Amino acid sequence: MHEHMQRSADAGYSAMMLTIDCATSGNRERDFYNGFGFPMKMTPRRILDGMLHPAWAWSYLTSIPVSFPNIESLFGDGDDTSSIVQWFGEQLDCSFDWRDAEEIRSNWDGPLSSRD
Repeated sequence: MHEHMQRSADAGYSAMMLTIDCATSGNRERDFYNGFGFPMKMTPRRILDGMLHPAWAWSYLTSIPVSFPNIESLFGDGDDTSSIVQWFGEQLDCSFDWRDAEEIRSNWDGPLSSRD
């Protein structure tokens, strides 16, 4: 949290808006049924689907890999997508309280506004 606030200040942002919600990961039953995961695993069904949709397969194989530049410094030089996905899952914490808001206030020098 502090790294992002410092990066914002370094980029010239002078105010912060604090919004609070509780993000949760969705129950994507269709993805579970279809065996979708991250990173994508090559299964016979997926290979057949790629052969039946060559434009999609070509686009997938020639696209720039997914990256997360805002958090890549947390994971070093390795391309460990599983760690990144796990990290995202760990960020789904609904326990934010007034103490957390006070910590943000004490670490942010500019105006801080909130909206519920």
